[in-house]
Amino acid sequence: MQQFEEQMSAAKVVTEATRPLNLYYGLVQAGLAITAAHTTDQWSFNSHGLKLYDTDRSIGQILVKPEGSGAFQKVAAAINSQVIAGPVTVGAVWATIPDFCNVTPLDPAYPPTLAMFADTRPVQNVSRNSLAENQL
Repeated sequence: MQQFEEQMSAAKVVTEATRPLNLYYGLVQAGLAITAAHTTDQWSFNSHGLKLYDTDRSIGQILVKPEGSGAFQKVAAAINSQVIAGPVTVGAVWATIPDFCNVTPLDPAYPPTLAMFADTRPVQNVSRNSLAENQL
């Protein structure tokens, strides 16, 4: 996880020319850490487990499809997450990233996800007696 954090920190201070490399390798390190911590099977991988199709289309229309047993499949199994069974467009995947709620979609067919913000108001302590009194 240390390498993941360092790659993410590095990605914040470099230009767009090298940022994707930091993000990719940071995610690889996080995937290795997750699978090592949460599986008894072979936790390492030598591929990302995804393949691009129709790469001559616009970026939002390029298809991504799971292939083999790589990082995508191993991390999903380690965290008990479902995986996509067939091809999806990069635009559809892009639209699901919460941090991109204010970014122009790659494909207008998939509007950006809604922004979600944590409620930072202090929690009020409510006793069981006051709850019971309010229900009377």
